[in-house]
Parts: sequence; C-alpha cells; structure tokens
Amino acid sequence: MDGYKGVSIFSIEAESEGRYSARLSVSSDSSYYHDHFPSFRLLPAVAEIDIVVLTAERILGKEIKVSSITKTKFTKPIVPDSDLELLLDFNASGVIRFSFRLVSGDECSSGRIGYIL
Repeated sequence: MDGYKGVSIFSIEAESEGRYSARLSVSSDSSYYHDHFPSFRLLPAVAEIDIVVLTAERILGKEIKVSSITKTKFTKPIVPDSDLELLLDFNASGVIRFSFRLVSGDECSSGRIGYIL
C-alpha cells in the first residue's frame, strides 16, 4: 500500500497474537485531502476507515468486506504529512478494533470494524 492514494506505510509489527501496529503517513498531495476543506485540510473519516481496511487486508493477505462500523470517535484532526501510528486488534469474532495516534501519543480516532473474509 506504500504510495496508495498518498499513504506510505513505514512498518507493520505484530505486538502480540492478533494485535499489530503500523507506522504511516498520508502525504499532503494525497487524493484523500482533495476538496476536503481547502482552507483547513484534514483527513476525512471515510479515508481513515479505508486506511484501516487496506492495512488489515495487507496484514491478513486477503480482501475483507466491511459488515459494520461501530463505536467510532474522531477526537483530533489528522492533517497532511502527520506521522501516525495505527493500532489494529483483530478478534476471533470478525471485529477489528482500531486507533489512530500521532507518533507524539495523541489519539486522533478509534472504533470497531466488523468484517467478513
């Protein structure tokens, strides 16, 4: 996914069974930012969900279909070229818990995505 829509993944690490962390950045010229508040560019919520799904597919090595999106919170805007950490926690019931954080530690968003393989 490096370079996909301006997303660069620098690393993906398994922290424990079913739990992963990815270091990434979304460049200022990413199509995700086009027309989304030209005077104050921020990553749209739908783009964050897309990045979670694309990263999960990369980890699992197969395409997934989203069946639900729940308990989402968007607490801090993600601006272009932010260094991010994406935490993904897969559980046996087909749910991914996710959290985007700035590398500085500030949480930007979190939620749950139900999926089907």
